[in-house]
Amino acid sequence: MPRAGRQHAAVWSVAASVVVLGFVAVLALVTQRPDPTLLVNGTAQDAPATIVVDAPYEPAVVDLRQFEMTSALEDHIALLDAQISAARVYAASPERVRQMETTRAQLTDSLQRVSYAQTLLSF
Repeated sequence: MPRAGRQHAAVWSVAASVVVLGFVAVLALVTQRPDPTLLVNGTAQDAPATIVVDAPYEPAVVDLRQFEMTSALEDHIALLDAQISAARVYAASPERVRQMETTRAQLTDSLQRVSYAQTLLSF
């Protein structure tokens, strides 16, 4: 491709990128929800007279012990997944792969039970 052709293609590419970026910016502005502070008591011109404003955001309380337990199980399962994949690639003995898969299944069951128990405790 001649140099002039490459420059022409680059200019059109940049122009198309700018147009798409502008379109995304306009789309983001158009679809953005209005600020609720502007709509309190129906003061905005296009807002209805009665507006229900959501309650202020309250942070959730998280029990880090529960999070730590599930995270540890998930990390151990991910480690076993990597070991199982490596064992298959490097042709480990079928007995070793089967043992790791059994351990992974047990850990997955444990994770499901812990998650279920945490759900029950949250009620």
